[in-house]
Amino acid sequence: MLIWRNDMPTVYLAGGCYWGVQTYYDRVQGVTSTVAGFAQSRIPRPTGEQIASGEAGAVETVAVAYDSQQVSLQTLARLHALLIQETPTDEKTPISEHAGFYWTDSEQRDAFEAAIRERNLADVTIERLTRFEESSEEQQHYLASHPGAECHIPLALLNEVGKYQKELSI
Repeated sequence: MLIWRNDMPTVYLAGGCYWGVQTYYDRVQGVTSTVAGFAQSRIPRPTGEQIASGEAGAVETVAVAYDSQQVSLQTLARLHALLIQETPTDEKTPISEHAGFYWTDSEQRDAFEAAIRERNLADVTIERLTRFEESSEEQQHYLASHPGAECHIPLALLNEVGKYQKELSI
């Protein structure tokens, strides 16, 4: 399990249930830490009910801190675009599990937009991050402590993150 490093560059990425997304990024070489939480909530510290109902407008998101000497922003953006492509959402997907890139500066925005164009992705949110609320400790690194839990990300994709990182590195 990675320890949160807030002294590193950080991106905020959503791609469905954050259990799988966090596991995916924990396996990327150069990622120093991850935190599961909620982006864009209209309500500070939203409850599970407010999130599930859509009232909060919150999206399950993972804060990904990384060492830019080991993995580039562009590579992380490309890995996220691959994840989104391999785990599509539809009209039945709750708002809280929509795919998205939440940027904090223009460099991130540009990298995210390029990755979306490269994969020709539609219905992907790309917005300035307005709020990030960390989820409970129980939800952090959930799949590592609950190996039998269901995950929307195919196991093959989780197991091959290193291979994809090499292929998509910039």
